[in-house]
Amino acid sequence: MISLPAAAERKLAKPTYARLDVESVNAALRRLETAVPDSFRDFYTKYAGPFGSKRIGFLLLDLCEDTPNVITQTQVCRKEHGWPKKLVVLTDLLGNAVLVLDAEIDRVFNVDFEGGDEELIRGQLEPSWSSFNDFLSFFFG
Repeated sequence: MISLPAAAERKLAKPTYARLDVESVNAALRRLETAVPDSFRDFYTKYAGPFGSKRIGFLLLDLCEDTPNVITQTQVCRKEHGWPKKLVVLTDLLGNAVLVLDAEIDRVFNVDFEGGDEELIRGQLEPSWSSFNDFLSFFFG
């Protein structure tokens, strides 16, 4: 198991964030149809969201519970924007933008739908965080 950021561990220590149904995570990860970083898998296996942050306006979605969630948002972007399976939407839509994990390279991007999405697909968008764990540290820090 990957070590999750201490800031996330502290903020999510309440029982209300504890994931009770681990099989739902496994089923959701199969529906994503892409390998995800261990930190992503470990985070969502341990915690259930959604999650708010004092540092950023985005709402970090739960993987499979609630609506919207990571699965539904990712499926929408794949269908409507032709995104490849390696891209996983992490957040709700805020100001015509979302935060996206490139699961192949473990980088998180702030993607707007006014050209940023096209830059992401072409590999021209710079990541905002160098890993999912770095993103979690910022988000919960």
